Amino acid sequence: MAMGKPARVVGADVLGFNKSGFIISDDARGDFGTLSAQMSSAGASSITAAHIRKLAEWYTAAWCSQKPDSVASFYSEHGSLRIIGGAPAVGHAAVTASAQSFMTVCPAMDVIMDDLQIQGDRGSYQWTLIGTNSGPGGTGKRIHLRGFELWQFGPDELIAESCGHDDSAVYEHRVGNGIEDR
Repeated sequence: MAMGKPARVVGADVLGFNKSGFIISDDARGDFGTLSAQMSSAGASSITAAHIRKLAEWYTAAWCSQKPDSVASFYSEHGSLRIIGGAPAVGHAAVTASAQSFMTVCPAMDVIMDDLQIQGDRGSYQWTLIGTNSGPGGTGKRIHLRGFELWQFGPDELIAESCGHDDSAVYEHRVGNGIEDR
């Protein structure tokens, strides 16, 4: 959003927590379409660090929501998401499908924002994923994985490009074999 231009979003989150205090469910009920439209109407980008930080917090909640279209709402119309070195998913429908496939493996995953580094219209979003491979054909094993996404923002102040990084061999091993409880 352009500085000084307010956004109005009507919504609520109904959160569920596990014994460790991690969010295990987030039933986000927000008008993300209106938010995206307001953000897109801002014209030339004057994105601020505060805006990127808030967007990162909401993005984290979207990944925990099990609503892949909520994840896609943070991307520009032709924005791209590359997960773990794969081919980029370009556009809202493709980003939604990519997020859904990831969420299918871990239907009750928690994503935690570990850190956020911001420089101009770029960001490095560091995250931890904790979940159980309990999707269709899942192993039932726990997954604990760290990674980061390099973000480039577009003039609409949404993510134009996200390139996710972690060790895909570690991810595949953990999805199949899990990790030991500590």
